[in-house]
Amino acid sequence: MNNTLQFPGTVAGASSSQPRRTPTGLPNRQKALLHIYKQCAGLSEGEYRQILRRSAHVGSAADPYFSQPGFERAMAAIEAELASRVESGRVPQPPRRHVPRLDYWRSKLPRTGQINIRQSRSIEQLWSVLCQSLGSAATQEYLMGIIHKATGRRVGIHQLRATEAGMLIDALKSRISTALAAPKPKEEIPCPF
Repeated sequence: MNNTLQFPGTVAGASSSQPRRTPTGLPNRQKALLHIYKQCAGLSEGEYRQILRRSAHVGSAADPYFSQPGFERAMAAIEAELASRVESGRVPQPPRRHVPRLDYWRSKLPRTGQINIRQSRSIEQLWSVLCQSLGSAATQEYLMGIIHKATGRRVGIHQLRATEAGMLIDALKSRISTALAAPKPKEEIPCPF
């Protein structure tokens, strides 16, 4: 008989002394939103679970492995089904308080390989920080130069591919750290004598 002490969250006989991480799943608000869209679309339980398996690789909204990207894909898939059923007249137009637009979730998803919303916001925030440290030298041409140097292309932010957006984010972080590390010019204090 094995009388070893086992801590909560660890697996008996596991070689690692680190506790196992438990997945958290979705917040209740997002689970409720899935069910609201399911009800508005008139999906059966089987159709709903099939959409979850196909788009998010989970069996239910309560699955602890349900990720945020999976949630967004599932919402887009349910929304597509809802839109087709509304257009065909199988279900009525849902109330605006539940479904403000019939293309909201689908428009949030990036096209395959294109920059996504998180990357775009990250670039905008990093550019804002860099603008504060550079002052008047931070122009649109300066940003275009950074994009060209990082990606080899002369395009706007929203025409970047996802991998290029990652390169631009790294380049902006590097420029920010360089700008912050640069010595500040000392102000001359007039001598009263």
